[in-house]
Amino acid sequence: MTMTYRKIIIFVCLFMTLLPTLTHAEKRKFQIDVLVFKQNSDTSEEMLTSYPPLKWPKKMIEPGEKTTKVISTSSSKLAEAAAMLARKPQYSILAHQSLEQVISSEKAGNYVHIKGNGANGFVRLKRGHNLHLNIGMEYPNESTENTFVISEKRRVLLNKKHYFDHPRIGVITHVSPL
Repeated sequence: MTMTYRKIIIFVCLFMTLLPTLTHAEKRKFQIDVLVFKQNSDTSEEMLTSYPPLKWPKKMIEPGEKTTKVISTSSSKLAEAAAMLARKPQYSILAHQSLEQVISSEKAGNYVHIKGNGANGFVRLKRGHNLHLNIGMEYPNESTENTFVISEKRRVLLNKKHYFDHPRIGVITHVSPL
């Protein structure tokens, strides 16, 4: 057997042993924590009378469907923030959701419906060179017929809290690998 032939056989054997690892590394689990709250007190910030409507995705799943699993909020990375906001009278928690989602490399996860206490919206995580989180949330204004809207796509870092701001409502998110 020639030396070149041996090298080819060794390379093929090594490649075949690494192939399952490479295909498995393509999919990854993430924990996505979402905390939606409203500010009860008046702010000095000027409130617009009309907000552009939220652009809803064509396909959206409920938590627990397809590649998404509901996780207890007691294991949420935002449990401490939720407890702190709940103790302050100027804030009310509208929704607190923790999800586990499997997302392939260079792909986006499903849009997941987030709702609670009048808040209604969605969240979507996309994997690429960086992670991007797409948030859409609406909450009806009690004093008018208008709706407060947060709609933003932002690059996020793993294991960091990210705050999506509005004068009346806020969304805090946290994404961590599992």
